Amino acid sequence: SAVTWAARAALAGFLLISVIGGAVLLLGVLEVRASLQAAHASMGEVRGALADVDLPQAAEALEAADGELATARARTEGLVWRTSTALPVVRHSTRTVAEVVEVASAAVTLGIGTIEDGGGVLERGLDVEVRDGRVDLEPLVAARDLVQGLPVDQLTAARDRLAAPRSGWVPEVVADGRAEALALADEVVTTVERARDVTTALPGFLGADGSRRYFVGMQTSAHLRGTGGMIGFWGVLGVDDGRFAFGQSDVYDVFEETDGPDGEPTVGRVGALGGPNRPGADADPAFLERYGHLAAHSHFAQVNLDPDLPTVAPVALELFEVRTGQRLDGVVLVDPVGVQQLLEVTGPSLPLPAELADLLELEGDLPTDRFAQLVTVDIYATLGSERGRERNDALRELGDLAFAQVFQGGWDGAAMARAVIAATAGRHLQVYSADGEEQAAFTEIRAAGELRASEDGADRLAVTANNAGGGKQDVHVGHRFDVAIELSDVRRRDDGTLSVRRSATVGVTVDNPLPDAGMDEYIIGNCVIDDDVNRCFEGPPGWNWTWFSVWLPPGTDVVAARTDRDDRVSGLGEFDGYTVVDEYQGTPPQGRAGFQIDAVGRAPARIEDGTLVYELAWWRQAKAIPDLLDVQVHAPEGWTVVDVEVVGGGDGRGMGVHGGGVELRASADAGVARLTGTVTADTRLRVHLTGGSDDG
Repeated sequence: SAVTWAARAALAGFLLISVIGGAVLLLGVLEVRASLQAAHASMGEVRGALADVDLPQAAEALEAADGELATARARTEGLVWRTSTALPVVRHSTRTVAEVVEVASAAVTLGIGTIEDGGGVLERGLDVEVRDGRVDLEPLVAARDLVQGLPVDQLTAARDRLAAPRSGWVPEVVADGRAEALALADEVVTTVERARDVTTALPGFLGADGSRRYFVGMQTSAHLRGTGGMIGFWGVLGVDDGRFAFGQSDVYDVFEETDGPDGEPTVGRVGALGGPNRPGADADPAFLERYGHLAAHSHFAQVNLDPDLPTVAPVALELFEVRTGQRLDGVVLVDPVGVQQLLEVTGPSLPLPAELADLLELEGDLPTDRFAQLVTVDIYATLGSERGRERNDALRELGDLAFAQVFQGGWDGAAMARAVIAATAGRHLQVYSADGEEQAAFTEIRAAGELRASEDGADRLAVTANNAGGGKQDVHVGHRFDVAIELSDVRRRDDGTLSVRRSATVGVTVDNPLPDAGMDEYIIGNCVIDDDVNRCFEGPPGWNWTWFSVWLPPGTDVVAARTDRDDRVSGLGEFDGYTVVDEYQGTPPQGRAGFQIDAVGRAPARIEDGTLVYELAWWRQAKAIPDLLDVQVHAPEGWTVVDVEVVGGGDGRGMGVHGGGVELRASADAGVARLTGTVTADTRLRVHLTGGSDDG
């Protein structure tokens, strides 16, 4: 009929217009892409110029990027482009490209404003100077004011619009541009947010708004505790308007209860920090249920059994107040590795008084790159169990000298910043503030020593160790962790997110090279005391006793456990959002022993660049020895591993059996992803899979 032919003619005309419009739009997309690529290249020049603190060059590159984006905006605001938004085939592309341009423009505008408003801050940077024990807070305050005033909200809003899910088809070139723009926007927003966190927290923490006092605990890596090591040396750090004062330092020795030089008991000289178990801190009931029988709420040698500093710190602060009557503002924990990282920035050596050098059998000053070795290994060989008073005095003096050299300043600010970042990455330096805003900032920049479960889309796993024998063995042994993960049953949850069933076997092995004789009993002994009061595990010298805890994500079921002795482990429970398996592992001298657990549960997954991604986050306890890892992830049936990414891991070297380091390698072989090597910091394994499908 005439109506049918008219309808067909109209449809044909519409399709012809769509094809022609699509072709014209494609040309426009290519031109816009060229402008975006040119702008991207200019932004690369901006980064390089800022790295060299060449602000004129950075401003020139930003102007070039802005010019290219102006061309792109003109194209997306033209008649053809606006008309194309009505065409069914291409309207999704036009919207996406316009939003990409919007994101890029917002990023460039943010950069231009930063240079215009903060040129002076950028020229000086955060190269903070410390002179005569005082931090110059002026650049921190200026940086705080600059970052808080940055118009990042415009970029965040543009990014969120571009990131919103979309159902229509877009060409690959458009999809790639969208992914690149989102990655750039995320990088810029994250950088600004972290800068805001740092610059908000540091001035107040350093006494810009009034004096602060912090508990500083030196954790010994030779005697492991959850946050790193037993607090064997402590002091109170006072900060007022950037000026440091370190005092009330002392050493706590779990075996030493004889009178000190002043006639008072040693435990009295340290404010009874290691003294009677009562009274104790009024800790959270869950904390008391897990650690109360070990006096973690009432004994400073046990207070940091838990690996999560935000859990430990409030208990430590209250216990300190109970023991001394003093209320402090936060906790700073550092171990010998962290102190050495900071000391190395101050110079090649730590000057020692001649008497101390002679006592330690050193020829002159202490090389700063030998600090950790001296205070965790050499000092116990030189000043062993029969010379406890001399050893404690030497440790106290070494600690005071080391902190004084760091706080004195005069070092390169950028180098010290890098050292602090490296120390916090390995949890060799951890910070807690009683101020909630500051603590949130330390958490955001990963300086807070947290283990709490997070919602970052990763499957988290941690194995922590607590010394259960008393000897200083934990810098000599080796810890090996074998993890085999079988993935299956990919599902889409009701909220649209993906999950996968994870069946895991976690194996823990201790390599103990220590002999049963020939070394000082303070190193190889097990708390066997002459008066038959045994406060630790009994056993002949050389045996290593370690309380291991395997931290599994919430909702995980432990289905089997195997040790070298029988088919069970010491304990199973839940704490701080984790399923926790505990095992007290005994390893004979010059021997090897371990245990395994089998666990099942569901883990998060996601779609990224067209692949299914499963990400395993290995949380690393602060230790002087590296962890030897062997992780295998088996793909679900019908899926193939196409790529493996590794993030973090540290340098993989340290002390102990595996101290020489084993290169960290990741590989993909059809259905299996594998990670092997030694790590000294948190490590993430991202496995990309294709070939299957989820139920959504």
